[in-house]
Amino acid sequence: MNRVLLIGQTGDIIRSIYEGLCDSFQVQLCNEPQIDLIKSMERATDPQLMIFCQVGIKDLDTAFFLWVKQYRPYIPVVVITTTDKWGEIEKYCDTTQFTRLMRPVKIHEIKDTCNIILNRNRGGALDEEPEEDEYKLEPVKRVKILIVDDSAIFLRSIKDMLSDQYDIELANSGEKALKKIPIVEPDLVLMDYEMGGMSGKDTFEAMLADDFMKYIPVIFLTSVRQREKVFDVLEKRPAGYVLKPPDKKMLLEEISKVTAYV
Repeated sequence: MNRVLLIGQTGDIIRSIYEGLCDSFQVQLCNEPQIDLIKSMERATDPQLMIFCQVGIKDLDTAFFLWVKQYRPYIPVVVITTTDKWGEIEKYCDTTQFTRLMRPVKIHEIKDTCNIILNRNRGGALDEEPEEDEYKLEPVKRVKILIVDDSAIFLRSIKDMLSDQYDIELANSGEKALKKIPIVEPDLVLMDYEMGGMSGKDTFEAMLADDFMKYIPVIFLTSVRQREKVFDVLEKRPAGYVLKPPDKKMLLEEISKVTAYV
């Protein structure tokens, strides 16, 4: 297997990337992105490719980019970042050594990118003249949101509210949501907490028990304002909650906050 060094801040995102790559690559995880630790692990593992996940890193140490450009220019680096974070490192990633993947990005897209780079490098050195558009940056992808509610009127109103900025999928029950999630692969689920049949709480618990769905963030939509009910929502550790009927500005702010790290 090809050797990959995955660098990122400890958390659910970096763990999900690590678990998703292990069946295709020999992956070593550097879960504290400090330059001394990165250097040490690079010497020990001799990777053929490095992945730097910028998502979730608050205090970025740009020494990594300066070091890898000067001393390891033959090792390709895949940078997983976001629109907001890219500006912090764009000037350091100005050579063909770096390939950017903009979040949200699926595991299979990361695998495909790594395989393309590794296969290409087997046929020639990294500093050879690239073909036209070979390293063209990927366009920013729209976040896909699945809205789950047993009210058709509410589903339509929230879809109208969000569809200008996001790709929207709908499900009118928890049971349908669980069947739809593996098919549409949403980046975020907006879910009514109290639904007929399978409740939002039960649906969320089913998601947490699934190896794929447990990494998808959920924002609960609830009209329940009692203190104990709100705490019951938070004890399940969703990505957030918004009271119904939602204020458009507040809902967009909550979605933006969550999807910046999706």
